[in-house]
Amino acid sequence: MKRIATGIVIFLLCSCSQKQNNTSSEGAVTAEQPDQESWGVFLVLSREGIKTAEVRTGHTRTFSARNVSELSDSVVADFYNERGLHTSRLTALEAAIDDNKQIMLARKNVVVVSDSANATLKTSELSYDEQQEKIYTDKFITFITRTDTIYGYGFESDRSLNHYIIKNISGSVSRIINKKQ
Repeated sequence: MKRIATGIVIFLLCSCSQKQNNTSSEGAVTAEQPDQESWGVFLVLSREGIKTAEVRTGHTRTFSARNVSELSDSVVADFYNERGLHTSRLTALEAAIDDNKQIMLARKNVVVVSDSANATLKTSELSYDEQQEKIYTDKFITFITRTDTIYGYGFESDRSLNHYIIKNISGSVSRIINKKQ
């Protein structure tokens, strides 16, 4: 097992996969081991030299054969717009990144707080697509603004929470909502 030095690493975010068990030549089942493991990780993501996100996590395990990194011990992702200004923060207990698909799947107590929209999203699981700069889930969500608390199953938005779609809406709101199904 190799340890990599923590520090600034530039990479693109990607999606999750499940742990798999490998069978040894003797037929015994053995747990898959990571190629790399790091603690206290700070990652900087950029596109064309402009920072798009910073990700901090307590523990990272990298599985090169599957191109997946598993993040645990708390995950904090700060997102930035095309001018490099902070737009929102995602927190979760764990996440997985699939380098092939460039999607991060955050799980367990996921919260996104927007700077510009003054909105908060809470859910159990949320995906972030780095290429499309979109967040989405088909799980139950709570979306809180200054005036409304909206519940639903299914959500899609830009990472700033400015332009969003909530599916299967319930709850009370103080304004007219164009409900698209």
